[in-house]
Amino acid sequence: MVGVSTCIGLGGPHLFGVSGGVGVVITSSIPFQPGRLYEGQSLSDQSGWTAFVDAATYSAPGLVRPGDLQVTFTDDAASATDPGIEGEVFGWSLSVGDDAGTAPRLFGPYAVTIEYASQVSVTADNRAVFSINDLVPDLEPVTFTIEGVDYTKTAGEWRLDPPLPLDGTAAIETATPVADLVAGDVLTLNPGEWLIQDPATFALDPVLVRNGVALDGQSGETFTLTEADQGATFIGRITGTDDNGTAQIETDPITIPGGSAFAVSRVGRVTHIDRTVSLDVSSVPVDDLIYYAVTLVTTQNNLKMATLEIDAVPYAPVLSSANPGQSNVAFFKAPKAGDVPVINVAGYKNSEVVSLAITAYHVRGAVEAAQSLNNGANTGRVEFPLNVTPGILLAAGVDKGQGTGIDEWVGFDGAGAVTDSDVIETDDNHVTALIPITAAETPRMMAVDLPNNTNTHIGGAALLLTEAV
Repeated sequence: MVGVSTCIGLGGPHLFGVSGGVGVVITSSIPFQPGRLYEGQSLSDQSGWTAFVDAATYSAPGLVRPGDLQVTFTDDAASATDPGIEGEVFGWSLSVGDDAGTAPRLFGPYAVTIEYASQVSVTADNRAVFSINDLVPDLEPVTFTIEGVDYTKTAGEWRLDPPLPLDGTAAIETATPVADLVAGDVLTLNPGEWLIQDPATFALDPVLVRNGVALDGQSGETFTLTEADQGATFIGRITGTDDNGTAQIETDPITIPGGSAFAVSRVGRVTHIDRTVSLDVSSVPVDDLIYYAVTLVTTQNNLKMATLEIDAVPYAPVLSSANPGQSNVAFFKAPKAGDVPVINVAGYKNSEVVSLAITAYHVRGAVEAAQSLNNGANTGRVEFPLNVTPGILLAAGVDKGQGTGIDEWVGFDGAGAVTDSDVIETDDNHVTALIPITAAETPRMMAVDLPNNTNTHIGGAALLLTEAV
């Protein structure tokens, strides 16, 4: 979460040591004991190392020559002079023989773990703590970098200026491996560690999301699985706030084993004011299918979206709003390739794009079972009459707007009305929704109502995905 680098020039003191073994034929005239080493030091920095590898240190029936000493390095050690990195283990042993053919004697094996020289940690309330290993003779002040800002400090604690942005980590935890989860097991949303600016006003709102839809009334850190959750994909969505801002993070997804492989989940969304954007889809496995809901406000009156280029590969729409106009909606699908593809709405100049929103959905095990669309020009209303079977409905709408916005999404007439909580994303004049359809209902009608306004032009499209058989 926080990147810390140090700029330290170290040369360390030699450290004293102890004996390497007991022998009755070949003996050492000095004791040797492995000592402590800190980052940047090597085995040869140990006190007594020079004598330890000197033939004159050893007595034997014959003459001990330099060639009769063989050092073997193990673990992370490659030589006596390679500098160590914190946490590495340097192991070694010494075999000593003589020119009389006496059986060699082994001194060791020895091992030492490389310690830190100095370290910087950042606390949750934006304080930096700088400490120096007691082995280091003189290392103040030190220059290091935290999130692009250089500090030159002595040991101690101080508040970061400027403060780091609100940020955090989170994960869904289970008592058993995910592959073994069954009904009755509990998902625990661990909010993790957060870097905050104002501890007095800091608050977290954890929510579990199932197949792209926030669980109704589920705001908390635990959820007990049922049989109906087999095959479902869960993520944790946590919003952190304090007086200085708001940040939202999502956990990696987990899929409950069993049941259907059919799943639709929102991956991400981006808005822009020209035709080319980048969108992070790194959470989707390579080659899995992604559906893109594209809503566009343009100055063009007679042009429909015909091509979406994803990393320069063209794709035709699987569904688009009925009439060309200044408010265009289309759905495209493509296999996931790169983690952050460059997406270009072809056929338009940047100067013709007033606003653009693209929402990506990860889709597994689905087919397009039904499509429904309509496009209202200067009517103030878009309707999607549907003969619906169970599945996941992806819907998108946009209006060029005269300050009205499109947040007046009224949803379905009749049973099972869609409320604002079902709208996954809405901003300015763009809206997209992921709506689970749990039972067959005929007919259903979804609508966007706006005030009657002859200057309003609305585009909409809805795509129903059901499980592939």
